[in-house]
Amino acid sequence: MEEELEKGKAKFEFIKTIKRFFLKLISLFLLGLFGWLAFVYFYTYSNGWRSGTLTKFSRKGYVSKTWEGEIYQRGMEQGSLNVVNKPWLFSVESKEKSAIAMLEANPGKEYRLHYKQRITTFFWLGDTEYFVDSVVLE
Repeated sequence: MEEELEKGKAKFEFIKTIKRFFLKLISLFLLGLFGWLAFVYFYTYSNGWRSGTLTKFSRKGYVSKTWEGEIYQRGMEQGSLNVVNKPWLFSVESKEKSAIAMLEANPGKEYRLHYKQRITTFFWLGDTEYFVDSVVLE
């Protein structure tokens, strides 16, 4: 009888140990996931200025609506005198009210946009890696 009781206690301790292990494993996974998400969201891979003519600016998204735009940058084709327009796609988060107001008020104008490039994008936050945070009308 005592032997069965000891076996039951040992089995119970083994199950508790397995549960603790999996709880620690899940906690570590969640901590790593949240750390990665925070890194990807807050880390700026690069930043700079782009200028061109605004051709498209619209509000899109499923969960958190962002503004998606397109400017055409002028440039010279290598080896010739042909002028080419190269499109550049960008996103503007809804919190950037002044940038949104300026882009909405002056479609088709020449702009200089300051952007921050993230490592990647999230499906609920913009279509591009480039997020505009300030706008200058040229």
